[in-house]
Amino acid sequence: MAHAANPEAVKAAIRLGAHSVEHGYIMDEECIQLFLEHDVWYVPTLAISHLTPGQASNVWEQRWVEQRHLASDLCHRADTAVDEHRAWFQRALAAGVKMALGSDIRPLKEAALLEMGLWVKDGPRRGRPCWRQQNMPQRCVALVQTSAPSRWGSWRI
Repeated sequence: MAHAANPEAVKAAIRLGAHSVEHGYIMDEECIQLFLEHDVWYVPTLAISHLTPGQASNVWEQRWVEQRHLASDLCHRADTAVDEHRAWFQRALAAGVKMALGSDIRPLKEAALLEMGLWVKDGPRRGRPCWRQQNMPQRCVALVQTSAPSRWGSWRI
C-alpha cells in the first residue's frame, strides 16, 4: 500500500510495486494506464476532499461534519481540491481501474458508509454498478443505487 497525492507519487508507487494506491487526488492519464497495466488497486478516499460544511449534502454527512469542527484551512483545501479529485475518480472508474473502499476518517463504521455514499454520488448514474470486476467475483462488490441518494438504505450490495 502506498499513499500518493500527486501524479509523480502515484506513478512511482506503482512502478515500485505497490499493490494499492491510496488517495490519488491529482493524477494524469499515465497514472490510469499504469494502474491497469500493473493490476494495482486504487483507494480514492473521497471523504478527505468531499466532506466539508459547504459540500455535505445529506443529514449523515452534515452530522459528521458538525461533530468534527473542521479547521477552516482544511475545509478550504478540500473545497479547492474536490473537483479534480472527483474527475480522476470518475476517469479511473470509466477506465476500469480496480478500486477498493477505504477512508482516513473516523470512526471506521461511519467512514465506510460515508465513503460508499460518496462513491454513489460521484459514480455512474442510477441503477448502474459503481464498479465491477467481471473475472474476479470473489474480490468484487457491485454497489447499485436503487433509490434517492440521500437514503442510506437505498443501496444493494
